[in-house]
Amino acid sequence: MSQDNVACKENYYIHRYSSANISCDHDTSFYTVRWYFNDNEVSFLLIDGGSKGGSGYESGEYDITEEGVMIIKRAEAKHEGSYKIVVLGKGGLGGSQTMMVYVTVPVETLSILDCTTSTSELCKDKDKITSSLICEARDYWPSVKLQWTQISENGSTVVPTNTSMTFDTTSLLYSSSSVLEYIPELFSYQYFTCVAIGNAAYKVSNKSMTMKGNLPFHEIPRKDVYVMKGVDLTLYCPHDNLPFGQLQVQRRDGTEKVIRVFNSHCPNDGSCAETESRVTTIENVNNDDDGLYQCISSNGVMATKNETDVTTVIFPDNLEPIFGSCGSTAKCTQPLSTSGSGNCSISGVKPPVKLSMKADDLSKDLLTIHTIDESIVHDDLTGTITTTITFNYEVPECTESVTLRCVPEPVEYNRPIEEATLQLESDTSNCPEKGGSPALIVILIIFIVVVISVVLAVYIYKRRTGVNLLAEVLSTARAKCNNGREELGEISEEEEPLKTSNQAEVETPKQSFLKLICLFCEKLEQGKTIEQDLHKLLTEFYSTHKVDPFPFLDEFVETEQLENEVAMKVAIHFAECKRNDWIISSKVAKLLNTVLEKQQLSLVERIGVFGQMYEKGQDDFEKALVCLTSKTSILDHELLKKLLQCMMRLNRDYEVLKPKIDHNIFITIMKDCKDELYRQYHNIITSGEKWISTKMVISLLAASRRSNLDTDSFFALQLSSLLLNERLSTGEYLEELKTSLEENLISKECLVAQLDGCIKSDKLTKQSLWETYRKSLEEDWITFETLQQKIGDKWERKEWVKLLLPIAIGHQHENAKPIEMLIDVIKKYQITTDDMKTILDSAGIPGEAQEMLLTNEKISKKLGKSKKSRKDKKEKK
Repeated sequence: MSQDNVACKENYYIHRYSSANISCDHDTSFYTVRWYFNDNEVSFLLIDGGSKGGSGYESGEYDITEEGVMIIKRAEAKHEGSYKIVVLGKGGLGGSQTMMVYVTVPVETLSILDCTTSTSELCKDKDKITSSLICEARDYWPSVKLQWTQISENGSTVVPTNTSMTFDTTSLLYSSSSVLEYIPELFSYQYFTCVAIGNAAYKVSNKSMTMKGNLPFHEIPRKDVYVMKGVDLTLYCPHDNLPFGQLQVQRRDGTEKVIRVFNSHCPNDGSCAETESRVTTIENVNNDDDGLYQCISSNGVMATKNETDVTTVIFPDNLEPIFGSCGSTAKCTQPLSTSGSGNCSISGVKPPVKLSMKADDLSKDLLTIHTIDESIVHDDLTGTITTTITFNYEVPECTESVTLRCVPEPVEYNRPIEEATLQLESDTSNCPEKGGSPALIVILIIFIVVVISVVLAVYIYKRRTGVNLLAEVLSTARAKCNNGREELGEISEEEEPLKTSNQAEVETPKQSFLKLICLFCEKLEQGKTIEQDLHKLLTEFYSTHKVDPFPFLDEFVETEQLENEVAMKVAIHFAECKRNDWIISSKVAKLLNTVLEKQQLSLVERIGVFGQMYEKGQDDFEKALVCLTSKTSILDHELLKKLLQCMMRLNRDYEVLKPKIDHNIFITIMKDCKDELYRQYHNIITSGEKWISTKMVISLLAASRRSNLDTDSFFALQLSSLLLNERLSTGEYLEELKTSLEENLISKECLVAQLDGCIKSDKLTKQSLWETYRKSLEEDWITFETLQQKIGDKWERKEWVKLLLPIAIGHQHENAKPIEMLIDVIKKYQITTDDMKTILDSAGIPGEAQEMLLTNEKISKKLGKSKKSRKDKKEKK
């Protein structure tokens, strides 16, 4: 019998004060089973040839069965330890195995209280500036350690917390609570886990809670996915190389389920598992898997939300619509009446297929179809859907036949479906033969003769009175084009008789220009113009008439009923003209705005025009954009996004753009779009877009804050984001906070909370941390006593002195507080003059500054006392 023939569990957990059986698998034909405790060489419990013995058996604390199973009659702490079983056969050969036995009262539940909503007594004294979670474990033994973890860029990390533990002397059980304080303004989505570490946590070792912060999510557009029934569905989570992910689904019936949590916390042994796969496969998809799948991905600060709407597809091979009157066939023939009704349906599919009624090409001029109803019926047993449309039709009397088509609309997720046809035929034997009515033909001929006579009379009258027909209707675009063609010699021979005696009259420059521009528009409609045609027309007109053509052009665009596209092309062509003394940018902007207002283009369309102008290298888009934005007060969400995108295209260097576009315009535009504004700020800041400068972002934030469009906490949070994303240096960040406090944009409490959050984020360098502490002390944002409590024993005297030296040296003549802080450190650590000189030298303080500091009356007095007190102590010894 070898060791492999004895199989035991590695760990056995037994309840305190209860009876427990400790058994292993081994050969039942043994002769002896012996148990050893804590590496003792003498067995305390045995069964040998059927006889029981050992000190444990004799004391009555243990028993052993005929099969060699150890029984602990009443488990207590003294019974916990390492046990070894040895199993021997009659020949003396055997095997052994060692295990651990733990005596516990296990943790049955870990509960987490959210103090923002909980009414528990534990939450009543919590600071309202920060938010708190409290983890509780009750009535367990022996003691366990509670700790909190949170997700970060490096996976799960332990968070410093305040933990307390009590012991009930009656029940002899422990209870613990651990308080986690967090700042919602520092993250979008966080996953906090309370972990219990210890033998009593073998049943329940962790409890998690997901918390939404105040930073907005980056929302990825929802995607619709159709999956054939029985096929595997693959989902990816987390996204964007973020370490943490939570995949959950909201079913069609409204129920929700968390499918998987990725990289949430470390196991109890303190080691973290390797990064989990980002792929989740749902095998053999069926109707129950339909729903909205949501993946939240986070690094502990920023988060993205990606939604996938999954629909199972059922699509039989023989799928086709059926007319109700055709039974089970897709094509049939029925009698035709002048009017009638019917229905068409398609069954056994999922999702539903939309149907429409149409006439075939030969019947469309005779057949009128009206769809009067559409019904969708779900089959709960199969999960499939039946779509039915009901229709009426009408045909003229004596129609021989028509064909109705029931057409399934195409779907992106499957093959096309064949349409169904219904042939309707009638008996036309009683109808008159085809042919025209003599009376009708006579009436038609009389009508044609009258129309021709009227036209000839008008023509003769116009010739005799010498009235120029084209001049009379010059207000219409076509008349102007005809005049323009006449001047250019393009009037056809058929049109030549229309010339009248007033042709000899001298045309005004305006009339001449109207002819030219009308001809240009006609070519524009036909696509026969090239880029500089308008420029050539304008310069030649100016050269001939010595008159600026712009007023005529502007009036023409404003008064003529031009198609939107034509008017826009005229303005764009004018923008492409080469600049000279009279073709200038202000005129380009004015004409463009005239066209935009005249054609009543939406703001989205206008911004699109500006983007095209910029891409073509035209230099008037900024003025046109300012002209637009200065007259605009409200934008919808989509337009706001397009405007910011357009700004990004216009210029990626704000310092160049600044003299031309005032950022206050954007505040006016965005004031009715607060939620979208937040998202855009956030995206700009966190995505690292360099086209919009940090200075402009802060100006926008401050202007919004002054207009009460957002809270001081949001404003301060965005400043902190700029710091943490390295858009601001620590010094710049602290100065912005100071300025904001002075301008009442933020409160002192808000400022302190933001600084505390930045410090806790662990993203500040040691130098940045010292700079933050110094500024906080200088500006009296935090007291020295509070700072000492926060840092505790983490710093030695050298760190404290180096922190306070720059403040003390810089303010010793104007402010006594820094000197008093330094004296407190000297007293606490009993720093001597020699000690101080060593610290000053290591900190690189110049000799003159050292002398000034050491000769300070208050400091030298304390240093002297400290040195003297040490000397006195030595003499006493």
